[in-house]
Amino acid sequence: MSLVLEKAASYRPRWQREDLGGGVRFRIPARTRWYAIVISTLWLGMWAVAEGEVIGQIQDGRAGGGVPAFKVVWVTLWTLSGIFVLGLLLWQLIGETTVEVSGGMLRYRRGLGPLAVGRTYDVQLIRNLRASRVDVDPDDLMWWRKSPMMPGLGWGLLRFDYGERAVTIRPDLEPSEATNLANYLNRYLPFGIP
Repeated sequence: MSLVLEKAASYRPRWQREDLGGGVRFRIPARTRWYAIVISTLWLGMWAVAEGEVIGQIQDGRAGGGVPAFKVVWVTLWTLSGIFVLGLLLWQLIGETTVEVSGGMLRYRRGLGPLAVGRTYDVQLIRNLRASRVDVDPDDLMWWRKSPMMPGLGWGLLRFDYGERAVTIRPDLEPSEATNLANYLNRYLPFGIP
């Protein structure tokens, strides 16, 4: 007798579609990478202890010779790094990407609850909306900026021509999910793929 543990595969997309009556909105929750959540939480805890110690040394004058410029610069950079990692952690927990076509506009938004950044594009200028895939060149020294291993980035992209330039949207999707999303969005664009 053998024990076999199986998990049923889910083939539903991670995004939720909302019909807006003449438009559509897709909400794509951030992909949860549990290893990143655990590591960044532990790292932030150790980070905060070290920063508190150095700030205490500066305030108490134990930093040696008043307030050395090096420690002030170090605490500043340390704090900015901690804010960056906190942002990555929050993205894992509550981040969401929204892609919407309505009122003659395509809106793309990435946010943490009410805090968001985004862009708006006139659908009359959009041509050739398509799914694409991330290609990471191992010889590129900035490979980590494109790597899907970074939270908030996935292999699947949406690309389109906008006037005379090309636009890339990173909705943190698998390539097949990006293809399905591109097909849905094209139904709402005046020059979409039939």
